[in-house]
Parts: sequence; C-alpha cells; structure tokens
Amino acid sequence: MTAALVVVGAVIAGPAAAAYAEGDGAADAAASGSASGPTSIAVPYLGSAAIEPGEGWQITDCAGPRAASPLVASCEPAKITLSAPSFDPEAPVTIVPVPLSNGRTSILVDYSVSLAPPEAPTVAGGAYGHPVAAGSTMLLPLSDLGIACAVCAEGGALDVVEVRPEGAGAAASNGTHLVFRPSAGFTGDAELVVRYADDYGTWSVDASIVVPVYAPSATLIASSVTTPLGDGPQTVDLMPLVFRFGSGDADITLVGCGSAIHGSVVCAPDGTAVYAPSGASVDQFSYHVVSADGEHATGSVTFVPDAAEQALVPASAIGSDDGVPSKIVPRVPVEGDAAGVRSGIFAPLIETLDRAGVR
Repeated sequence: MTAALVVVGAVIAGPAAAAYAEGDGAADAAASGSASGPTSIAVPYLGSAAIEPGEGWQITDCAGPRAASPLVASCEPAKITLSAPSFDPEAPVTIVPVPLSNGRTSILVDYSVSLAPPEAPTVAGGAYGHPVAAGSTMLLPLSDLGIACAVCAEGGALDVVEVRPEGAGAAASNGTHLVFRPSAGFTGDAELVVRYADDYGTWSVDASIVVPVYAPSATLIASSVTTPLGDGPQTVDLMPLVFRFGSGDADITLVGCGSAIHGSVVCAPDGTAVYAPSGASVDQFSYHVVSADGEHATGSVTFVPDAAEQALVPASAIGSDDGVPSKIVPRVPVEGDAAGVRSGIFAPLIETLDRAGVR
C-alpha cells in the first residue's frame, strides 16, 4: 500500500494539513481509531504500508517520523515504511509529521496513521452433504463448517443467527459443535444461518448451511466422542460408535470422513480412520454412516491434549447474541483461499470426494 504525494497535493497539504491535524477533525479521527483522506494510511495487520513522496520530492529528516510512531520500521529519503506486527482495537490515530523538500520548497505534511483490523473470519456455508433424520439431534463439528480466522488464538465464537424456515427446528453451539435439532414433523431443507467472531469481536458475514431433513423409519446414531491427542498417527475404529434402534438389522457402512482442521485423516471401508496430528492443537473430524435401508447419521471425533481434556467436554448447547466461545481454534486463512472455492452443480460432490479420503 503506497501513499504518493504529488506536487499539487503537496502545496495543498502544507499548512492546511497541519492545521487540520491540530483541529477538531484530527481529534475526532484519533478518538475513533480511524481516519480518511489523501494523507491517511491504515497499516494492514501483520503487513506494511509506505509513505512515498511524489516525483521530485524527498524526505529531509527521519527523526520526527521515527519519534511520532513505533509503526515506522524504516525511513530513507525516498520512502518511509510502516509495519504493524500486532493489532490493538483501542489504538488511536497517530499523526506522523513528514518534512519534504523539492530543493526549492520545504513543507511539513502530517500523515494520519492507523491500524487496519485483521481480515474478518469466514464461514464456508453451503449445502451439507448428508441428510438428517427429523426429530433427531445432529452434532455438526466445527471442523465441518469451513471456518477460517486470522486472529482466533483464543478460539473465537460461533453465533447461530436463525433457523429457516420457521418451525424447522432449533440450533445452537456447545463450543465444539453446531447442535441442530430438526422438528419431528419437519421434512425438507433446513437453513442454519451462522456467523463467527475473532478474538477482537469482528464478525464474519452470515453464512447459510443447508441441511436436508427426512422422515426416518428407524433411528441410527453415530456418536461424537473425545479422545486424547497423541504424538503420532492414531487409528480409530468408528463402527463401535454407531448404534441402531428400531425394527430391522440392516448393514451399516462408513461412507466418508470430513477434513480435520489441523492434521489429516484417512478413512477406510472397514470403518477405521487413521488420524495424523499436526502440532498440539485440539483437532476434530466428522464421519458419516448409512444403513442399507437408507438411514443416515453423522458423528465426530475430537482429539484433545491432556492439559485441555477437562475444558473440552462439550457443554450444553446455548444461544447467545454475542456468540458462544469456541473451544477449538479454527485454521488460519491462507492466501488464495477465495480463488480456490469451487462453483457449479458438481461442487458439493467434488468437495465430498476430496475430503472423504475413502480408499
């Protein structure tokens, strides 16, 4: 990001800019922590910005800019580089005086420097790939929501905005899962509208998760369990976690696993999953089973370091306008995330195959 000062702008931005900086406008900007205008610069979170004079002009002294703001990382006649190694939502706008000269005229231009907030979290949303039985309780792990957050070292927070249509059921967060209870008499598509906040309280845009709800003939339950996180790959036998209630004794098959947040997981047709950790963070993946007579169920496995085991026991699902604090740190977005989003009628199928890992 570069703020270029052209000759015409320099003449206007001399005494007038300094007067504005000392007046009510600068005071208001400083109080709000943001500023706007041709001499205003917002330094990106963990990034940099530059003050570069227009052609023919040079910065004549670096002492003033360096003393004015700790964000000044370097200063030379042709450029001042500003860097933001952290973010403070309470940080005011700082006025950085920059002396300029073209060899004939010398002026002092006041730049209003502020911190730009981190990129807001994102929630992937979209169609959920598996149907859910009416009257059941679905625990959708946070790992399946496609959450990306730049500043969620404390976990962030998930908020359920609403469930559509009215009467489709109720949804809330328990800190590790999005809990959805479709009404016993409802069938069709239920839309769960959610949003996610980072550690500074910046919310993502609302995201819709569309869950197909069907009328069951029997009850199939896939458990959501917590298990210790080891140092190396772990094999989990998923089929003992699945229970069937009602008439019949139809075969049950593991059809796939969701992606883990930090590590990796590969599921096999025999009902086992091999999980490989990456670091010591709490991690999670989902698995989905289907019976020969058409019943579906989704469960999850959450891997917890010993020190966090007690804190990671799922709580009762609650609703809160401020969101429910997440006990699982989401992944950090990487450059090119947006460009990698698939579209088209086959996108849900391709994404399901990508993450299933069935050999």
